[in-house]
Amino acid sequence: MAAFLRKLLDQAGLTQATLAADFGLGTSALSTRFRGERLDWPFVQKVIELCSKDSDARTRERRLELAGRLWDGLPVAAQRPPTRSLHGRDIVIDSLLQVAEAETGRAEALQELSDKRRQLDQAVRARGQAEAAVQAASSLNAVLAVWVIVMADEVEHTQGYRSALARRTPLDRDELVRVDTLLSLAVRHHERITVDSAKAATDLDRANSVLAGLITCGRRLQADIARLYADKPSPVDSREPGSDRVLPMPFDAAREFAANIDKALDRIEDFSKTIGQEVQQTADALARLDPGGSDCSPPPAAPAAHSTGYRPGSFLALLTSEDHNALLRLGVQRRTQTLFQFSLMDGVVLIKSGLLVRKIRTSAGAFNVGVCGAGDIAGDVHALTGMPTNEFVEYLRNGDVVVIPSQTFAEHLGATPSVRQALLTSEARDSARSSRQAGRGPRAALTRLLVRLAESYGEAIPDGTGIALDELTLRSIVSDADVALDELSREDLAYARGEHIVIPSLDALRASQ
Repeated sequence: MAAFLRKLLDQAGLTQATLAADFGLGTSALSTRFRGERLDWPFVQKVIELCSKDSDARTRERRLELAGRLWDGLPVAAQRPPTRSLHGRDIVIDSLLQVAEAETGRAEALQELSDKRRQLDQAVRARGQAEAAVQAASSLNAVLAVWVIVMADEVEHTQGYRSALARRTPLDRDELVRVDTLLSLAVRHHERITVDSAKAATDLDRANSVLAGLITCGRRLQADIARLYADKPSPVDSREPGSDRVLPMPFDAAREFAANIDKALDRIEDFSKTIGQEVQQTADALARLDPGGSDCSPPPAAPAAHSTGYRPGSFLALLTSEDHNALLRLGVQRRTQTLFQFSLMDGVVLIKSGLLVRKIRTSAGAFNVGVCGAGDIAGDVHALTGMPTNEFVEYLRNGDVVVIPSQTFAEHLGATPSVRQALLTSEARDSARSSRQAGRGPRAALTRLLVRLAESYGEAIPDGTGIALDELTLRSIVSDADVALDELSREDLAYARGEHIVIPSLDALRASQ
């Protein structure tokens, strides 16, 4: 017992002289007791308490328990002098102390092993939950990725029909209002699906990151358990029966989208919340098991460069690489969601990726007049003509755009004929496609095309108005353009001359539509 008390003093950095005042004893009396003579249990308790005041409660209790076992095992009463050699008795006590410390160390190792096993069970359960969240998020992400494309196509199709309807004479206003309503509904559905798709992709990335963290944590816990066993490796994966979780898609997405898209979107949002909760629970479990590795948020992806992937026949797709890069350097890159009611009098917008919806303000409100995708341009007509416009653009699907000041764009276009040619060709293709959708013949399609190009990009020449397009380009855009142009030429409405189309009287050509 005396050896045990002296060891506690050494560990606590105390001396017998510093304890004299606390015990109310002289130094010689303390030395006698620390040699093992006239010891009593209250004295032992007080020494342990003084030596353990900076230790935790568990350490203090363990020392008291060990001292109690040593006290009960003393062969001679503590108040009586020893009847045998003090040196021999100290050897026995030291041996008992070493055995007791070994037992304590073994108990601590068993406790650590129990803790590691408990943590491994928690990691295994959380891993099953994370795997279920990954599967659910993956399924939802796949469904929404398809419907983003489907709804974008519906928006473009409805917009094409609306544009064709607006050009019919006489104008069917009731049908136009009905189509505007359908277009607005399609745009709203597309916006909701796009937002849900982005959230599902984020949940999938986060669930994958959490799952990777839990797998790493589980492998580390297994290695620790194998080390504690020393000679017995831990099981590879002690998954509990029934620990695998499944979050099935709660509905037939394709069928319900077709039947009632609003109801399907509501259920999508509820299911997405469930996935988010599952991912958060697994992230919390990983944070408890591995605080240092709990930051599982994926790093933001670097914005990609979109020099390819433009819509075939669009303005940017028709540019050469040199013209494309030089033009984009004139403007400032922005994200589409920052263009809220962006007036086309404030600059020319080049769409590198994403979707913008073109709208026009009227006394009856704002109406959709077009959708711009990758490769398209908006605001070029105002930049070239300087005419006021009440047209503006808004975000439809996120992407990258470049905004160029109107005057800068007009000056660059005048100095670069190849860029002007690409712009005219893209506008001609779009106009011809709209005419085909409206079911008009070659002459009507060519007349409408020439009027539109002359109004937006025509050049004043002595013979009337010139358009920088040759007859070969017209034939590649409008079917039977040569026959239709011959008819217009016989009526002195338009004819080809070199690299230009000449319109003697734009008013006469417009009246012939």
